[in-house]
Amino acid sequence: MSRISRRTVAISLVPIFGTYYGRALRWAVFLKPLKQKPSLGNLFSATVIGFAAITVFGRPGEFVRPYLIALKERVPVPSQMAAWILERMFDLLVNQSAYDAIAKGEDPRRIGEDWREPLEKFRQLRQKYLIYK
Repeated sequence: MSRISRRTVAISLVPIFGTYYGRALRWAVFLKPLKQKPSLGNLFSATVIGFAAITVFGRPGEFVRPYLIALKERVPVPSQMAAWILERMFDLLVNQSAYDAIAKGEDPRRIGEDWREPLEKFRQLRQKYLIYK
């Protein structure tokens, strides 16, 4: 333990908590149809606790985060299970895109560029059909 650099540990926490923050922001978007302004603090804490539950309980811990978000934000639990499924689908699409780009020998940094046009089309379609913005 004496060989562990506290500075390195502290620096490593920045991207870890940045990822949790990004996931909390994404979940806030999923909550918009039910709650216009969800608490980012509630979402962040539920995200951190949820990922800790995955570490302790394995995959069954996956359900802790949607459950906590439903409780803290006072929204139906099934709606948050649906948001969890949507998040998993999103993760799958992004990971598949990265894998495909790497398998083709492409630079993975191009993924963001390749997704800009389809994402903009999706945003326009969403604006047209959804009642929330």
